[in-house]
Amino acid sequence: MQGAEALLSGVSTATFSSYITILLVDRSFRRQKKNRRKKMRSAALRQLEGDLVSHLNFLVNMYIAASEEHPDKIPETYDDLFTDEFFKTVQYLDFSKEYPTARDSRFIRWFDYAESHLNGFQNAIDQAISQYSMWLDPEVVETLQEIRGSTFSGMVITASETDMMQLDKEMGYEREYTVFFGYEEFVEEHTNALLALVQEYEKSQDVELTEVGDLNAWSEEIAPTAGTARRNPESVTRPNRQE
Repeated sequence: MQGAEALLSGVSTATFSSYITILLVDRSFRRQKKNRRKKMRSAALRQLEGDLVSHLNFLVNMYIAASEEHPDKIPETYDDLFTDEFFKTVQYLDFSKEYPTARDSRFIRWFDYAESHLNGFQNAIDQAISQYSMWLDPEVVETLQEIRGSTFSGMVITASETDMMQLDKEMGYEREYTVFFGYEEFVEEHTNALLALVQEYEKSQDVELTEVGDLNAWSEEIAPTAGTARRNPESVTRPNRQE
């Protein structure tokens, strides 16, 4: 009996030791996987950071160019930037106006600049999703897809790609090119998705996003300047929307 008890005791000890070993290995694996996910998540945010900051600057440029005068106070947070006042102002941006560029003397319109910028931003999002979707939380991927496929971007890109201004000219049709006049909700939907993405950067301990007050677009020495693409509100006709 003593031999049998000793044998059972040895088996129990070995089984317990094996169980502890399995737990330790599993815990180590889970820790490595968690660290790997965190590392890859940070890599995705870091890869997209430059394009996101460029897009935020683009939106501020829209706001300033459509404002009557340069803002006397810079928002402290991105939440403070994207307000009803922002949505109301950018609806007066006339995309047929000239967009200032220092790269060359070539004349380009806001339509041209916006299309190029938005296509580039969409491509950057596509690349980030393609490379890192398996490491990102589903909510983050959904936010990126929402930004990428926003009606905000679609309206501008479609109007520019179809060369609406040239078609109107050939047909002798006159219209305003304030794309978002009467469609402020599409601007708000887009910026709400952006705010959700900004929050991911704020939660990250490895990647810091440029603060709203540090965006280059706020400088009065950098074009576009206030009012340069603003349409007179009294001359804008509210679209006849069919829901």
